[in-house]
Amino acid sequence: MTSGEIAEKIQKEGLWKQPAGSNTSPVRLISARIKSYPTWFERKDKLIDLTDKRKEHGQFRFTSSVDAMDVLKKMEIKYGMQIIEEERSDAILYWSLLELGDVSELCNFVNDIGFNGELVTTVLKH
Repeated sequence: MTSGEIAEKIQKEGLWKQPAGSNTSPVRLISARIKSYPTWFERKDKLIDLTDKRKEHGQFRFTSSVDAMDVLKKMEIKYGMQIIEEERSDAILYWSLLELGDVSELCNFVNDIGFNGELVTTVLKH
């Protein structure tokens, strides 16, 4: 799909509403997002596709405090999973997992993070 086709589909399905007062073109926003996440997306001519690494990406996205990264790295080694840091704000870290085994493994992973004093605040489907 092109940036324009993606923007049209997002608008048609009501997946995102532009904030009031914003005049940035949805196509430009999509293009900017694609440039910001080169491990997720690739451009072939004018077409946008998920990278092979992203196609293997797990189904879950998490948020936790930025301070949790040290604990997450320990758990990453313990469980043999790969954490992908997606976004970061002043206080919140958005991340997901590659090479996710099964749901019980995910539960153990998240519980271990909790036992180490960190809280995983949200689990979202992509």
